[in-house]
Amino acid sequence: MIHGLSKNTNSVFSFEKDDENRIQPNAFDFKISRVFRFKTDLFVLNEDDSKTHRQQEEVFPDENGFWTLTEGDYNVLTDTECKISEGEAGFVIQRSSLNRNGIFLTSGLYDSGFDNTAGCVMHVCGNGVFKVQRGSRIGQFILTKAETLKLYNGSYNR
Repeated sequence: MIHGLSKNTNSVFSFEKDDENRIQPNAFDFKISRVFRFKTDLFVLNEDDSKTHRQQEEVFPDENGFWTLTEGDYNVLTDTECKISEGEAGFVIQRSSLNRNGIFLTSGLYDSGFDNTAGCVMHVCGNGVFKVQRGSRIGQFILTKAETLKLYNGSYNR
């Protein structure tokens, strides 16, 4: 692993870097920015890699900036723009405090060449309620060296 904010990477992460609390020993924290609830259960993936995504609706925070999330899965966008360089790849993991409370994040691999906002899926498990305020640190970005055969140039890039 390499730290995403070290001088040993060519990847670029854009967010307000003056927040020292988000810089961890081996990674940096993502902050929650937007939340979407899946409206439909159907996702179609065809052999030609074309997709019909599940429909989503944005969940808005209350007047104090808190989302109230019940059991289920949510598409979450962070406050961080990523541009992953050749020879590197990354993924998002949840912070340990979420893990200890049955709230998990899953992320696909951020390939070399990815250039867009980072996000993940938040899984709120059990029958409790999770209140989370906009700007809270929810996950960490793990960056690693990777053999790159070609750069990602898919539909998730800007």
